[in-house]
Amino acid sequence: MARDNRKYAGNIEPGPDWMELGRIGPIDDLVWYVGAKTKPNAKGWRTIKVSVIGIAEIKANYWVTWNGERLARSKELGTMANHRPELYYKFTKMIEKLPPLAP
Repeated sequence: MARDNRKYAGNIEPGPDWMELGRIGPIDDLVWYVGAKTKPNAKGWRTIKVSVIGIAEIKANYWVTWNGERLARSKELGTMANHRPELYYKFTKMIEKLPPLAP
């Protein structure tokens, strides 16, 4: 079976609906941008996006949701944990230290 050597570009969300929460790295020579929607959805969950600054193998963007207390279980979070455990660890530690996001 051939190995998947495709590369993917990080896509940082610009504009007034997004704010930067921080950056993680370098991890394996990659730096990751962490951004969040400025307003939560109707149920209080906020969209967070983790994107590589540049190009990465496997996956370059991860979408997760957070309610200010915990991250929702998702395929994206599981993929991050399985394929990029150091990023997953540092991302979850970053989220735990954030002050509550204003509604």
